[in-house]
Amino acid sequence: LIDSSSGIIVPKRNPKLIGKAISKLLNHDILRKDMGKNARKRIDNVYHINQTIEDTLDLYHRLLR
Repeated sequence: LIDSSSGIIVPKRNPKLIGKAISKLLNHDILRKDMGKNARKRIDNVYHINQTIEDTLDLYHRLLR
């Protein structure tokens, strides 16, 4: 998650700020949709199966050295 790009990061155990973040998303359609699109792009890029396989193989190779 990238704050203000693909979501909103709030401190844990802070219901006031969580409520504020939820209200912000509920009241700003374009912001909410843009964050959703950005989050989806990030997931597709970072967690794409081919990338995950490549990263795992790289890790194995480094561990075996």
